[in-house]
Amino acid sequence: MADPVAAALSRLNQTVEELGALAETYASSEAWPQAIATGVAENSHNIIREAGGIPPLVALLAGGAESVAAEDAAGALFNVAATSANKEAIREAGGIPPLVALLAGGVESGAAENAAAALWNMVIGCDVNSDAIREAGAIPQLVALLAGGVESKTAENAAGALLGLSRNDGAHAAIREAGAIPPLVAMLAGGAESKTAENAAGVLCNMASGNTATCDAIREAGAIPQLVALLAVGTESGAAENAVGALANLAIDCDVNRDAIREAGGIPSLVALLAGGAASGVAETAADTLKEMEHFDAVLSAVASAHADTAAFEDLHAALVNAATARLEAAEAGTDAERRARRESFGLGALPPPEEFNCPLTLEQMRDPVVASDGNSYERAAIERVLRGDGLSPLTRQPLERTLFPNRALKRRIEEYEERDLQIAAMVVAATGERGEASGSAEPAPKRSRTRRSSQVT
Repeated sequence: MADPVAAALSRLNQTVEELGALAETYASSEAWPQAIATGVAENSHNIIREAGGIPPLVALLAGGAESVAAEDAAGALFNVAATSANKEAIREAGGIPPLVALLAGGVESGAAENAAAALWNMVIGCDVNSDAIREAGAIPQLVALLAGGVESKTAENAAGALLGLSRNDGAHAAIREAGAIPPLVAMLAGGAESKTAENAAGVLCNMASGNTATCDAIREAGAIPQLVALLAVGTESGAAENAVGALANLAIDCDVNRDAIREAGGIPSLVALLAGGAASGVAETAADTLKEMEHFDAVLSAVASAHADTAAFEDLHAALVNAATARLEAAEAGTDAERRARRESFGLGALPPPEEFNCPLTLEQMRDPVVASDGNSYERAAIERVLRGDGLSPLTRQPLERTLFPNRALKRRIEEYEERDLQIAAMVVAATGERGEASGSAEPAPKRSRTRRSSQVT
């Protein structure tokens, strides 16, 4: 006697009516939907749809979470939902509500595992399905399945479905209100090799975009150290990609989150990802995050320690150059102020400096000399005022370029001149003090009282 399952599979190309009849004939048989669910027909996705196989599979879902046929039908729909046309056909056949109903089977249910996987596939790249799945009440059910934890395939599939749903901003509030954030954060502990952790990081990444309450909840659930830990595996990891995206979103306009990322060791980890280069999306996101962090002193230190090259990341590189320049100028300004105070204390402030030290605009000694395109040196603030005005050289009356170059050689000569004056003044003061001590070191001699000789009357 011919195997009815083999006969059914061989006739998948037949008409809708014939396949519907077969579905009724074999509705109680595990083998037909199981064959599709386990990949026997994995190359026949379109054939199944074109032969009208999707409505019979959807009909089998009605058996509920305890039905093996329903479990296998859900698995079959997971495989079939690999193409856009099939996703649409499953929705139009009414497949979404019964798939959502199977989620109630719980973490240990094979039907729930397969249904979550089918919903995950159906939501990818299809906003219409995303809306339909959310409206069918899937989010609380999927969140409940996260309780299975990192090792649960059902939880992995549920997190994957939530990842797809979270690409739609309209789902964020429902996911948060269903209590998803704590179990998602717990899943991050699975590490970079865990698909569950990767999915969880992806959901958190999507949810952290643009909602302060959600960002606060993610931080308060302890996500930031876990996300930072996922960065360690490098730019080729999907988990690291999702984690760096989550950190980037958390850092936007939130000093509390920026501080938390820094305190969790995020800056060196983000700097390490820059090694991926500008062609790496992960490295590019890491660079954006470092710029968003605004902890530029810490970033500069981490870049120096790692010998990292930031030139490929223009925005970050420019921000770091500006920060380094500001740091140098602040240090120099502090040194200049201290030197001026010391000169004043020695009475050197009134001494005229060499002519080359004076700005031709202010006629005062320069503190921040720069070279303009006319080849002359000016005090930076003074020549910048000219550039904001007519832009003509004060000396040649030719148009000036806007680029100014620090005249470090002249600044060094000014500093050396002032330091030499200070040393000479200090030596003079010291020598004067020594002479004073030498001349006044002995105790003054006691005054001798003159005694008048008494006259004697003889």
